[in-house]
Amino acid sequence: MAKQNERIPALQPAAVDGLPLRFSFKYLDFDNAKFLPSKCTPAYIHELLKILHRFSTWTVGGFIDQNNDEHRHIIDFTQTTEKDGFQHISQIDKEQFGYQEGW
Repeated sequence: MAKQNERIPALQPAAVDGLPLRFSFKYLDFDNAKFLPSKCTPAYIHELLKILHRFSTWTVGGFIDQNNDEHRHIIDFTQTTEKDGFQHISQIDKEQFGYQEGW
């Protein structure tokens, strides 16, 4: 129990930079005409899986470093055809993804 004059430290946001990078395909839309996985060539799928495999060993901090040769960057959805970003996905948790940056 804290002493009467002892202050409880304020909660600090969890540091995510050191956490392992994780992927989810929960919201992958196999019927979106803008990107149909069924139309991808086997070579494209192979290369995509190689890249995802490599990134799966990274930390969040390593991935979000924008000083890179791979052109990884935050997506400015206002400059795309998906102006609302993740918010257009009907079954998505808007509270969870409302503050997330797209990469």
